[in-house]
Amino acid sequence: MRVLRRVSSREQFRATMEGLPSPFLSKEVGVQMVSQSRPARPLRYSFDWVVSAYIWLTWLLMVIIGLPIICLLIGLLPRRVLYGLARVLFRAGLAIGGVRIQVKGLEHLDRSKPYILMGNHVNLLEVFVFTAAFPVPIVGIEKKENFRIPFYGWLLKRWGQIAIDRANLDQAKKDLDRGAEVLRRGGSWLVLMPEGTRSRDGKVGPFKKGGFHLAIQTGVPIAPFVQEGGRSILSTGSWLARPGVITISILPPIDPKDYGPERLEDLLETVRDRIVGQLGLTEGEG
Repeated sequence: MRVLRRVSSREQFRATMEGLPSPFLSKEVGVQMVSQSRPARPLRYSFDWVVSAYIWLTWLLMVIIGLPIICLLIGLLPRRVLYGLARVLFRAGLAIGGVRIQVKGLEHLDRSKPYILMGNHVNLLEVFVFTAAFPVPIVGIEKKENFRIPFYGWLLKRWGQIAIDRANLDQAKKDLDRGAEVLRRGGSWLVLMPEGTRSRDGKVGPFKKGGFHLAIQTGVPIAPFVQEGGRSILSTGSWLARPGVITISILPPIDPKDYGPERLEDLLETVRDRIVGQLGLTEGEG
C-alpha cells in the first residue's frame, strides 16, 4: 500500500508539473489544471498595441498636416472648396490608419437645403469622420469652454462653430438663436449629438431638448443618422485603436412643422426611436 501511495503521489506530482491531467484525478479537475497551466498570450496583446500606435501616429499626422493647411486657407478659398479639401485630407488620413468610411442614405437629402443632422455619440474621431462622410459643409455646437483652448478655439471660431454656455440657461437660448441664423443663411448642415456625451456601452442615452427647440424654431428638417463600427475602432475610455469600417446611415428627414412647440417631446421620441431602431436595439437596450 505504501508503494502504491508513493507511486500515485509521484505520478500525480509529475502530471501536475507537466500540465497534464493525472490518471488519479477526475476528468474535470484534470481539464481545469490543463487550462490553468496554459500560458497567456502577451504577443497578441503587444501586437494590438503596435497596430494601435501606428493608427494613432497616422491620426496625429493628419491633424498636424491637415489642420494648418485648412487654417492657412480659411478666408482665401470659398467655403465649399475648403471643405472639399478637408474631406480629402481627412479621408486619406483615416484610410492610411486603416479606417474606411461608408455612407448610406444620402439620397434622402437635398444638398441645396439646410438640415439638422442628429446621431448617436460614439468617440472623439467624429469631427474627422463626419467631415469625411457628409458632402455639404457641416457646423456644430461646442461648449463655450472649448473656444478658450489655444489654437483649437480660434479654429472653431473661424470655421463657424456655435458656442453654447451650458451653465447659463438664458445665454444658452441666445446661443441657439445664433445657430438659427446659421441655418437660415443656408450652405451648411448642423450636426448635433443630442445625447450630449459619448456612449461607453453602445446604448443610446437620453436626448437633450436644445436641438429640437432649434428645429421647431427654424422649421429646418431633422435628419437622423446612425454611425456603426466606431466603437470597435476606438471606444470611449480606451486608447487602444483598431482598423475597421465606420458606416454612416442617414435616415429620411423629419419635418418639425408636423409637430410644433406643444409636441416637442413627441418629436424628440420620434427621432430617438428611429436611431435606436436602426441600431437594432430593443427598448431596454436603447
